[in-house]
Amino acid sequence: MVLDHLKFRAKIMLILVLSAVGMVILVGMALVNLKTEMMDARRLKTQHLVQTATTMVGHYVEQANFGTMMEDDAKKAALEAVAVLRYGDGSYFWITDTSNTMVMDPINQELNGKDLSKITDATGKAVFAAMTDVVAKDGAGFVDYLWPKPGTTEPVGKVAYVQAVADWGWIIGTGVYVDDVDMAFRKELVDQGVRVVVILVLALALSYWIGSTMVVAMGRLNKSMHALADGDVSIEPAGQGRRDEIGDMARAVLVFRDNAVAMQALRGEQEAERVQAESERRRVLAQLADELEAGVSSAAQAVNAAAEKMRGAASGLTEEAEHAASETVIVVSAVDQTAGNVETVAAAAEELNASINEISRQVRQSADIAHDAVQAAERTDVVVRGLTESAARIGEVVGLINTIAAQTNLLALNATIEAARAGDAGKGFAVVAGEVKSLANQTAKATGEISLQISAIQTNTDQVVGAISGIGRTIDKMAEIANSIAAAVEQQGSATQEIARSVSEASKGVQDVGVHMGEVAQAADRTGNAARDMLSASDHLAEDARTLSVGLATFLGEVRKM
Repeated sequence: MVLDHLKFRAKIMLILVLSAVGMVILVGMALVNLKTEMMDARRLKTQHLVQTATTMVGHYVEQANFGTMMEDDAKKAALEAVAVLRYGDGSYFWITDTSNTMVMDPINQELNGKDLSKITDATGKAVFAAMTDVVAKDGAGFVDYLWPKPGTTEPVGKVAYVQAVADWGWIIGTGVYVDDVDMAFRKELVDQGVRVVVILVLALALSYWIGSTMVVAMGRLNKSMHALADGDVSIEPAGQGRRDEIGDMARAVLVFRDNAVAMQALRGEQEAERVQAESERRRVLAQLADELEAGVSSAAQAVNAAAEKMRGAASGLTEEAEHAASETVIVVSAVDQTAGNVETVAAAAEELNASINEISRQVRQSADIAHDAVQAAERTDVVVRGLTESAARIGEVVGLINTIAAQTNLLALNATIEAARAGDAGKGFAVVAGEVKSLANQTAKATGEISLQISAIQTNTDQVVGAISGIGRTIDKMAEIANSIAAAVEQQGSATQEIARSVSEASKGVQDVGVHMGEVAQAADRTGNAARDMLSASDHLAEDARTLSVGLATFLGEVRKM
């Protein structure tokens, strides 16, 4: 609020000003009411006087109406009675009629019988015409106008009251000057103004004295409060002995001072406790720093040791992966060579199958052309010698396949050993090596069967040789021998087809071994890469451990400084 920003002296003066304004308003209203009452009293007096004169004239009207007096005599008697009436300082009554003609004026008798409608006051108001209008409208009433007093020319205020005498058409009136009312009002205004000024001066002096006393006391108290706020607890607030609000405030400031003294003592104790707590905190921090340094240092050393062990393991794993990769290359090369040899065996088996087919055809021809037995025997002898050579070549191929199978089995064994050394990273390699070993065993089994078939072929060949040597003894027995040869050839054809199928499966197995060995080589490469990554990670771990040690030393240094 605006009052919150005003000084006490200004607030007191504001109260005084508002009081003065209120007093002036009240006095003004009282003076206005006083003037109104004075005017009303004057009007009421005039009204009563006219009513008295009208009553008197009414008596004569009744006399005339009752016949006691003649109307003219009654009017004459009434005019004489009214003419002698006086009140106040010689004030009188006059009588006019409704046509604004003066019937009787006891002072200005020259006006009697004259038309008064043109007579006006200083403002131009037709006075008697206005009186006639009031009577015509209400039967009686007041008329205000300006008229000079007798012996003067200056018009002053005057009020007249007029009332009708209806039976005779008369208007009885009288007027009183109201300038004395104005004079009395002005006198009362001056008197009241003097009283108000005296009261305001006294109130102003009293307010100033009270305000000064309050302002001085409040200033001293304010000074004491500022000193207390600045920490001066030696103050003695002024006004403690007063019994007003200022005294209450002074005693409250004294309570604040006592509380401030207690607070200073409490702050001293708190400061001592704070210093002690700070010392204890430093001691605990130092102890924690030592414990942290010991724990983290040992952990960092353990991390370094683990990193070194990891680095050594990674280095060994890298070497093993490289060795496995080189061994895989050797195995792949051997597998490629085995595949070539198996293809050679397959080609030989196909040639053997063709030879057997040819033998079958020749045997059938020998049965058909028995008469050409000699030529057939010769051709058969040639064919049997070719078969012997083919059987010998097949034996050589079977021996070579056995050698390859033995080498493959040995390589699979070595691969299994290397996979076991590689640990988890070599599990896939071990599976592949097992498959290679299984295929080598199957190849060895197949070559064993081929050896048996070749032995059978050799046996049959011996029988053919015996048969050819006995051709000369009997031609009839040749057909039987030819049939035996045909049966043996058919059996050998089946065996040869089985050999071809086994060799084909061996070729597929060797190809699968090559594919798996390629995967083994890729796995070995991945193992080497992983080992190198682990080696790099171990180096980073060791570096992080050293960084942790340095950071810990810096942190502990800062903690010990706190």
